[in-house]
Amino acid sequence: MKAICTFLFFACSISFATSVSADDESDASSGSAKNLKIDEDANSQSKKKDEGAINAGEEHLHAATRLKINSQSFGDLKEVIRLCELATSKGLDDHNLACAKQLIASTRFERASRICEEIFDRYPPSDNWPALSQLARMDLEDAVKHQDVFAEAYLLIGRLHLLPRGNRERARISLDKAIVQSDADPAIQAMAYALRGEIRKQQQNKLDDFNMALKLRPNLTTALRARGIYYIKANEPEKAIVDFRKVANLEPDDAQIHEMLGLGLLFTNQLDDALECFNRSIEIDSERGSALSYRARIYLDQDKFARALEDINQALNQVVDNLSWRLVRSRKNMLRRFENLNVCLPSTLNFSRRFGCARLFWPKMDK
Repeated sequence: MKAICTFLFFACSISFATSVSADDESDASSGSAKNLKIDEDANSQSKKKDEGAINAGEEHLHAATRLKINSQSFGDLKEVIRLCELATSKGLDDHNLACAKQLIASTRFERASRICEEIFDRYPPSDNWPALSQLARMDLEDAVKHQDVFAEAYLLIGRLHLLPRGNRERARISLDKAIVQSDADPAIQAMAYALRGEIRKQQQNKLDDFNMALKLRPNLTTALRARGIYYIKANEPEKAIVDFRKVANLEPDDAQIHEMLGLGLLFTNQLDDALECFNRSIEIDSERGSALSYRARIYLDQDKFARALEDINQALNQVVDNLSWRLVRSRKNMLRRFENLNVCLPSTLNFSRRFGCARLFWPKMDK
């Protein structure tokens, strides 16, 4: 009996020890899980805190985006740029930083484009165009710093540098980049070729650029004008006439193109057609002195001295120190004196008129 009691006591002791051990392990496991959860919560809070610090400027970026969508004035665009720069300075993650840079670039480009309308799309251009040009260039230069692949911006930079007092070298670099970056946009690429052609030094390179522009856009008037002028200078007025006629059909209210077409016709001795073009140019712009001077020379050849003198005097009212126009007037006065002599010297008058006037001012008429 004693042995049995001893055995039972030993069995109970083992069971109690096993139970205690299991409880200890369970408590340890539970404690470990709790500690792990605490650590995870701490890490999550720390991560959120770090993300918040990195994206501290996100709210300003969102405000800038909303304002850009509804922007109407230069003041709105200025505020968009300010908010983006503030967001960048406070901190943005990589994705938001890229968005901020793109927004700054597009906003500066929009502001520059609006400024350029006062220079390129207004006739006559604003008297303040040099200052406007400088402001536009500053915006565009900053835009391409934030977004290197920006063909439109490089095209506009090149165009601004082609203005008087611009930097031709900078224009060439910008137009080269515009051409390389605009493979997917023929309109931008064609305009870049046309503008670059105007500043190429080799004549064949000029023509190649004009031809490439017109291959991409056959009705690009900028390229047609430039190539027409190239042909006039190359003493190929017949080819110039083709280009100028096309531009005149596309832009019938452009006084300059009617004058250039008339000049090409003048060089090919098509005087009646040339006179019609000069009449149209002067009809559009009554103060176009160069068209008046060309028409006066035709009147001289037609013995219409009074009309010639009227045109030359009107032209000289626009540009008083133009030597060529003054020579035309002096020739006209000389011929009138011959007529007033009442001497039968028709051959002398004819020689004086044609060789003293026409050949003096139309050197390219006879090839």
